[in-house]
Amino acid sequence: MNNRIPTPSLQVPHNEGALFTWALPKGARARLGRGVVQDVVFSPDRNRLAVGTHIGVWLYNMSPLCPTAVWDTSRGVITAVAFSPDGHLLATGNWDGDVKVWDVQNQQCISKMHREASFDAVSQLAFSPDGQHLAASGGRYGPVYVWHADTGEEVYKFNVEKTWDRSQLPDIIPLVFSATGNWIAAATHENAVSVWDIERGECIACLRGHTERVVAMAISPCSRFITTGDGKGTLQQWQVSTAHQMGHPVQYSRNPVIPAYTPEGTLLAAAIYKHSIAIWDVKNREKIDTFEHRGKITGRCFSNGTHLAVAGERDFKVWERRSNTASTISGHTSSPQSLTFSRDGQTLTSVEMDGALASWDVNEKRQHPPKYFDEATRIVSIYICSTGNILALGMKKNILTVWDVGTDQTIATCKAHEKSVYEAVFAPKGSVWASGDTDGKVCVWKREGKEIVLAGHTDSIVGLAFSPDEKRLASVSRDQTARVWDVTSSKEIISLWLSPPLSTDSLPTTPRLNANVYKGDADTIKAVLQGEAPRYRQTLIRTITFSPDGNFLAAGMEGGIRLWDAKTYETHRVILLPREYRRQFALAFSPCGGYMASGTWWWNTEKAPIYLWDVASGENITSFWGHPTDVQDLVFSPDGTLLASASFDGTILLWDMRPYL
Repeated sequence: MNNRIPTPSLQVPHNEGALFTWALPKGARARLGRGVVQDVVFSPDRNRLAVGTHIGVWLYNMSPLCPTAVWDTSRGVITAVAFSPDGHLLATGNWDGDVKVWDVQNQQCISKMHREASFDAVSQLAFSPDGQHLAASGGRYGPVYVWHADTGEEVYKFNVEKTWDRSQLPDIIPLVFSATGNWIAAATHENAVSVWDIERGECIACLRGHTERVVAMAISPCSRFITTGDGKGTLQQWQVSTAHQMGHPVQYSRNPVIPAYTPEGTLLAAAIYKHSIAIWDVKNREKIDTFEHRGKITGRCFSNGTHLAVAGERDFKVWERRSNTASTISGHTSSPQSLTFSRDGQTLTSVEMDGALASWDVNEKRQHPPKYFDEATRIVSIYICSTGNILALGMKKNILTVWDVGTDQTIATCKAHEKSVYEAVFAPKGSVWASGDTDGKVCVWKREGKEIVLAGHTDSIVGLAFSPDEKRLASVSRDQTARVWDVTSSKEIISLWLSPPLSTDSLPTTPRLNANVYKGDADTIKAVLQGEAPRYRQTLIRTITFSPDGNFLAAGMEGGIRLWDAKTYETHRVILLPREYRRQFALAFSPCGGYMASGTWWWNTEKAPIYLWDVASGENITSFWGHPTDVQDLVFSPDGTLLASASFDGTILLWDMRPYL
């Protein structure tokens, strides 16, 4: 099995019509989507916009508003971007704490730095006014680093107490240099802002007064004042020399507020509301403009009081004060969670993390307008009818709803669960569906209103799959079992235990498997056979699926993949993966049933691989290295020539299967 990660070559395309082919990994035919946005920044002249995403950095021209390049895709997961004051350099920071400085003209990396902290993403970057220094704040607060931008040499390090409490972490931990470059300010986890004198390396002020996390800051052109905005919409102004608050705090909304000074010193604020954003003149308390915005915001930049970019899960708006208009950038939306091809293979539909449905024309690589639904109802599964109509299966706490997406007509409402529904799935023909809750209860529903309760699991249901003939249902739970049910009789056919039970009072012991059943590294197989394998191996299943011919049942889990004969339920194959690629949580069989693809959830690696397996032998045919983070779902096209992979990075990759199948 090939675990070597090839380094993709830099691509700077100029033909937007072929945008879906830009910087493609080896083996991919197209990329659908441009990646989830983490940060945005305008160039100093406001002629360009850099967009940091999970797959890399996109560079846009402002007039016309269109992409011109994408780079830094070898690792991706960009969390912070910043232009130098002259616009010649662009700094990027990522999830891993890596910082790079790029020459914008030739897209070459000129220096690299790293935040010396484990699991600490770069939160925000800032150049000094002379462009000589680059500062970075951390995703869990922690030290603020200052480096020479050209050489990467560390110049200063200002201590900020780190926090591991996720509830205390805002989306952005703001960081700014003074206009004179003499001091630097950064937010702390105490709802405060610390100001350090750069030459003396000491804290000269601590601004306290917010009751929520500070998420945005702006420095006045004279460097005498700082304005801060918190996560609950409150704006406060401060005099730096005295650390005193100026005037009274003003609350604009219950969401983040972003301040910005114009070159003349006029203070503006962008207030974020549920479905809109308003621009305010703070001194005159006058609303300048308002525009619509959807979804949770993931990246924003208010530059010079004249340009505002706000990217979120559902749209990406760029506002210009000169015209008081907001333009839309498409392609950067939420993460796709599951995928379904239409029967003719011409349309690919994804269920997004934010609950939307996104459909793509596979031939044209063109996205149709997404469909949005009640924010409280989470879509978990869809079924595409022979007519092309889409049925959706949505969950709202313990209630399950099925409706026709095209007509918005409710087909069924299911209320048999006492606990919250965690998983649900349609049967292959669409007239039956199943659901599982956090208490381990499984229900099978029929369109005519009948329901069947399947009791046996003792913990949350995390995966469900019908057999091709719809007569059997497989379920997997956090209780470390996979169970197969006879849907007609409501009886359990078998419980498939994956590890020795915690209690031997009533549970069967796990039979020892023959060594020939295992595929993987020889040392790992030996450790498993001797009972010395790490505890994580083969214990927690996250996904389960039947082969199209009904002959095999496959489960993806911590440690690898397990295949059972779906008639005898004997273990056919156990595929063991290296520790860093052990989370095989996405599975799909080819239409012929002879091949299987598995997708990895990320674990401290550069890419999350997709493996292609021969089902009969368990041999790895090839591996694809494209997504920088979790592979959420996989699906083959009906003719088997394409494999589509959905990732947490916000994109779908279409892989060419013709050389292998």
